[in-house]
Amino acid sequence: MRREIPPVRLSPGLLLDEEEFRVEGAVLNHGIPCLAFAFEEKLRVNVWREGLRRLGVPVGPWLREAKRAARQGAPDHSRVNVHGGLSVSLGDLKQHALRTARGQKIAYVVDLAYDEQNIKYVVALARDADQLFIEAPFLDVDANIAAERQHLTAHQAGHIAKQARVGRLIPIHFSARYRDRAEELTREAEEAFSVSGSPELPD
Repeated sequence: MRREIPPVRLSPGLLLDEEEFRVEGAVLNHGIPCLAFAFEEKLRVNVWREGLRRLGVPVGPWLREAKRAARQGAPDHSRVNVHGGLSVSLGDLKQHALRTARGQKIAYVVDLAYDEQNIKYVVALARDADQLFIEAPFLDVDANIAAERQHLTAHQAGHIAKQARVGRLIPIHFSARYRDRAEELTREAEEAFSVSGSPELPD
């Protein structure tokens, strides 16, 4: 039987919003529109088995509902059904058996020109990401070639990552002209990531 599902309304930039994670996107200029993405876990909830044992409740499918309630910020007095008539308060679970932590965020950015608008979009998208995978196709000595092809240099990639305050920079998408020279591109990106100052924008 066919059933109509109402359309999901997402805020601008939000591509997917699931119970445990969200995916955001930004349209970048590469001569043609290209998408950059950020995957972000929502609140991470782990189960401590020893805590369950102390509470006298077993491991089981009911924990999915307990984790959902914790992620959604349900009040501590909420009861979570274990099985039959057995239930436990969310507060007791949080105190003894559930451990919460901030979810991980990973951003992926390739194919973009080095211009103010692209930088603004990438910095907003990747802000405080744990890991940023970002293109670093060219060395800075070849910045003119990078500009002609609407790509970044490794130095520019490192600078953008620094502005976004990411935890870890992972340079990718190296040009074939640097075959066997990946270490140079990585080093240049990491040096820009670790120092202050801004490279000049192209005219």
